[in-house]
Amino acid sequence: MAKRQFTIEEANALLPLFRQRLDRLQHLQAVAQEKYAEVEQLKGVGRTEDGRPILRYDIELAQGVFTQAISEANALVQSITDHGCELKNVALGLIDFPSEVDGQPALLCWQLGEAEILFFHGPHAGFQGRRPLFSSEGVGNGEGPDQSHH
Repeated sequence: MAKRQFTIEEANALLPLFRQRLDRLQHLQAVAQEKYAEVEQLKGVGRTEDGRPILRYDIELAQGVFTQAISEANALVQSITDHGCELKNVALGLIDFPSEVDGQPALLCWQLGEAEILFFHGPHAGFQGRRPLFSSEGVGNGEGPDQSHH
């Protein structure tokens, strides 16, 4: 099955939804990291004579919150990738949308905090290879994302 190809307009239309989901994902990531550290700290308190952690109940509570955060985060990641785009980095809020620029395969690149999609890069260039979509010559090399592919 071929990957979905996005126009700038199609990708930009998804940004309000993805902003909400990325904000929530970043919160869940922080919760999971905090609870993981808490569990490790609680485990370090020690064990009873029969080998059970002294703070077993507290550990179980923290593990429950950790598991719930991971489960919700996984569902949110799936809800983003189900649209046909690629979630590259939760902490940085990076999402790529498969497209074409000047007839060549490209990824429209968006980062949380940007009002709209203004950058692209080649399929293997990554974030460091981001280039502006719009230049003094037009879009990309002058032609922009190929609007004929959906």
